[in-house]
Amino acid sequence: MGSGVVPFEERHPLISATGRQTLDALLEAPDAPLWNHHCGDRLNREALDRVNAYATSVVLDPPRWRPDHRPPWLAGYLARARQVVPRYRQTDAASPAFTTGRANLARGWWELVPDDADLDDLIWFPTSGSGHPAVVVPTHPVSVSCYYPLLLQAARWHGVTVQFRADRADWMTLVSQRHGGFIVPSWSSFLGCATAKVNLEDAGWPDPLARRRFLEHHDPQVITGDPVSLSQLAGLDVDLHPTVLISTALHLSAATRQRVAQRFGCPVIDVYSTTESGPVAASRPGRGMALLQPRLFVEVLDDAGMPCAPGALGQIALTGGMNPFLPLLRYRTGDSARLVWSGDQPVIEDLIGRTPVMLSRADGTQANSFDVTQLFQELPLRRWAVRQHADTSITVQRELEVGATDTADDLIVAALRRALGPVPVAVEPLTAPDKVTPFSTAGPR
Repeated sequence: MGSGVVPFEERHPLISATGRQTLDALLEAPDAPLWNHHCGDRLNREALDRVNAYATSVVLDPPRWRPDHRPPWLAGYLARARQVVPRYRQTDAASPAFTTGRANLARGWWELVPDDADLDDLIWFPTSGSGHPAVVVPTHPVSVSCYYPLLLQAARWHGVTVQFRADRADWMTLVSQRHGGFIVPSWSSFLGCATAKVNLEDAGWPDPLARRRFLEHHDPQVITGDPVSLSQLAGLDVDLHPTVLISTALHLSAATRQRVAQRFGCPVIDVYSTTESGPVAASRPGRGMALLQPRLFVEVLDDAGMPCAPGALGQIALTGGMNPFLPLLRYRTGDSARLVWSGDQPVIEDLIGRTPVMLSRADGTQANSFDVTQLFQELPLRRWAVRQHADTSITVQRELEVGATDTADDLIVAALRRALGPVPVAVEPLTAPDKVTPFSTAGPR
């Protein structure tokens, strides 16, 4: 978000004197991580007003519709999108089975930007998912800051409200990666506090004890990350008192959530988010993930692009959203789930981080990888990568959760054979530092 050549005043138009002092202290602290980037929220007064208005709508205008109805804002949105977005003006966009997806961004992201968009505030950056080449996602400073009210709304569902402290990095995002990535301090005019993205890996710090001193000094109230970084944090000898931890980007297993929650004594919220849309849904007390964005219409589609019946497993597609440079129209995320209802509240259940892979059983019939995912939920697994070879044998690479017993690998084999029958299974450690593909096969299934 921005670069080192953008003047400070453009990166932080509304920063207060206290904010400037806090940010300078972050940059100069001897225990700080090895910062490698500059960024800012780039919000002027008008833009901050828009973020505040959005925050109000998140609370007062939650996403509600029944399975046989559409939200009232959708018709006007569709009419406008089909007028001003080049790709949506094409004739096939009127088809009831029309969808878009990552391939549209790869072919030409500019075809999804409205003709009347003010490009002065356009931010673009490459992003890549598991097994996908990088694509460009255009976005806007207001859209980036709107993540905060969405995630704070998810925290409120769990009884958490936060009063941020201006002299701390009170919102901290953690990563755990050996290569690449921005490590950056910033200031949020919306939150009224400093923010920081830091890498927990030892190599990212001045010395082995600097990490502990830095984290304990700021003692952030909100910590975001993924299951890998949050689990690593739970294993560190640090005295922290967060009010909430938020996991995004990767599937959060029940074992990891329980361990992290017990370690810090606060809610651990699982958020479904994509780079293209921002936060879509978050876990709530009880079952499922409730939708977050006031103007994001969520569907679950079959392979032909038609809506599935309520409760049926299909692929998530998104329409609307909060990004003026990327108004979504039935955008297939590549993730699968069921959409059920509690009254007029849509709820995502059984989320799978990408389209299910079909695996071969020992008897030659097909099994959905979703079945294995459900069985793995009961095991002490942090991450896994299941690969089925052409002869139906399986190799499982797994990263065990802390406290897993010596029987964990036997339980993995038993779970796979429960789903697939007596197929050969080999289990080995998972050493990949970043995202992995949970299921893959050697050929068509």
